Amino acid sequence: MEVIIEPATLERYGVAIDLIAQIIASNNALVPAGTLKTEGGEYAIKIPSLVKNINEFLSFPIKASKSGILRLENIATVKKLLKMRKLLQE
Repeated sequence: MEVIIEPATLERYGVAIDLIAQIIASNNALVPAGTLKTEGGEYAIKIPSLVKNINEFLSFPIKASKSGILRLENIATVKKLLKMRKLLQE
């Protein structure tokens, strides 16, 4: 997905682009789910906590204040990109 945010919007809400990148990365990662013990050793199990659609992505909370929660949808335009495989087939 492509996230487009105007610099003036970031300034108006007092949000740094680094914060947004960190929030997106932390909400779109592998999550530890435990360990698997076998005779051969112990293995960490991780499950994907990946964003499944644009609406889920847009709902990420960016900043909370007394007036409410600022979500990604309030400050950004998000576009779904074509998968690389489709691009290579064309």
